[in-house]
Amino acid sequence: MTELREVLKSGKLNPPTAYIDSFEEELLRVATLVVPSKKIDIIKEDPDDNKVLECAIEGNVDYIISGDRHLLKLKEYSGIRIVRASWLLKIVE
Repeated sequence: MTELREVLKSGKLNPPTAYIDSFEEELLRVATLVVPSKKIDIIKEDPDDNKVLECAIEGNVDYIISGDRHLLKLKEYSGIRIVRASWLLKIVE
């Protein structure tokens, strides 16, 4: 959640803190929080990105939706496809 908050604050849109707080509340209402049981050290350029992989594995997800270039470069990790949001939107249309 800390990483998400930092990304939202530093992004191009730079939404107000109240919006970020509201988004976080809604996300926590529908999300399942996981605590990874294994550490991964695959992405050397940005080690914080490894946390995304750890959580995805622990959460047994099918996709990671991201705009992060380090994650996207992998394309897949441990059977989990890593895609842009635009790709996923095309699939669900």
